[in-house]
Amino acid sequence: MSLYEAVVFLGKNRIWLWNENKLLRFAAPKGVINADAKKLLTRYRDYLATAVDKQTPARCLVAPCSKNQNSLWFVQQLVPESPAYNVAVSFQMKNKFNPDVFTGCCSYCISLNPVLRTTFHHIHVPETNENILCQVVRDTIPVPVTFKNIGSNDDSEYKNLLLSEYSKPFDLECGPLFRCVVWEITNGSSLVLMIFHHTVIDAWSIKLLLQQFFRRYRDMIAEPVKE
Repeated sequence: MSLYEAVVFLGKNRIWLWNENKLLRFAAPKGVINADAKKLLTRYRDYLATAVDKQTPARCLVAPCSKNQNSLWFVQQLVPESPAYNVAVSFQMKNKFNPDVFTGCCSYCISLNPVLRTTFHHIHVPETNENILCQVVRDTIPVPVTFKNIGSNDDSEYKNLLLSEYSKPFDLECGPLFRCVVWEITNGSSLVLMIFHHTVIDAWSIKLLLQQFFRRYRDMIAEPVKE
């Protein structure tokens, strides 16, 4: 069985991998790991371990990439400092802004959407000259939200801040491939910028994600019912 077939097997059967004491560990649904599967994991364990190393201590799912993801990854390697495949949305929150609730909503969306916990890893097997780009999905990640202050209400300053943050490239291997910056404005409102790499999301998916986010935010800031 090839490395590609091994990665397909891992992703299809949702086998979690992690490194513990420099050993590759796994957790699989009952009955999935038979004698052939054990041989497979043993054959490629050192290569699979490289995909998991940077995710420690999180557990990871490893799966093949789509053709579009392969293409985007390849172009990003040619110009790693380019923000060409960054996609973003910005908006202003004027009422009842709560930083803790905002962070909690981001955490909620991350937990529900594996793409926000996805990075990419290239594996090369010299003996067979196999090459495969893998999706690596962590079970958890830190919430990538940063809060900053703006000292003025100048629209031109807002545009410069947004452009500066948008232009920062992503590391497709280390991740995360989503980040959020919130500027607290002197008038009490907040300016929000959410940035993603196009390998993990498209414009339609961002729209659905925002709907999910705002529903959660409204629910969390709603006043409790008095009995």
